[in-house]
Amino acid sequence: MRKDPLTIRIDRHWLRLGAVVVLLAALTISSVAWASHRFNDVPDSNVFHDDITWLHVNGVTLGCNPPLNSLYCPDDPVTREQMSAFMRRLAENQVVDAATAIESESAANADNSELLGNQPPEDFVQDLQWVETSATSRIAPGNEVVFSVTCPTGSAVISGGARENGDGYVLTDTQPAADRSGWQVEYRNNTENEQNAPVTVYALCGAYNDKSASAAFDAAEADPNR
Repeated sequence: MRKDPLTIRIDRHWLRLGAVVVLLAALTISSVAWASHRFNDVPDSNVFHDDITWLHVNGVTLGCNPPLNSLYCPDDPVTREQMSAFMRRLAENQVVDAATAIESESAANADNSELLGNQPPEDFVQDLQWVETSATSRIAPGNEVVFSVTCPTGSAVISGGARENGDGYVLTDTQPAADRSGWQVEYRNNTENEQNAPVTVYALCGAYNDKSASAAFDAAEADPNR
């Protein structure tokens, strides 16, 4: 059966339209797949995929295999010094927009009310400050030396750590000061000779607006059942 010219034009129209639809679908799928795989070891099926992608997009982490940084290493443990770096980047970059901030504030009010002793978050941590200090000390064989950094007046330490610049001695202890006024670390000389110990100690400090909120946090932090 021979088709008339009108029928042929209609058929060609739908053929071209179908080709455009297929092409757009292919481009959409391709762009989504490209955008969603920032790390080769974090597929879309990973339950933490969106969180990890957010960290990368906002500059909190670049990856775990520099300089390529094609991997995130999601199963690797996080050291205290890495945690300090992540927290510092979050504090300095202010990586939230207005909508995210409102959602985060609502979540914090609901999730942290018990931890904050039912004090509102605005009475708790007002701002974060990064402090560090470097010192060098001679350590006799088998002896220890303590290095520390102090938070600014009116603030309390949240986290901290140290990095050493020599060999022959090892980190034996790292913890906040008893009154949470700063961070301290202890190194031991494991060699048979006296050694120089150049060390940099750092801390992330939070300034309190309300002393009762600070006391409530101390009590919650010390609670073994929390």
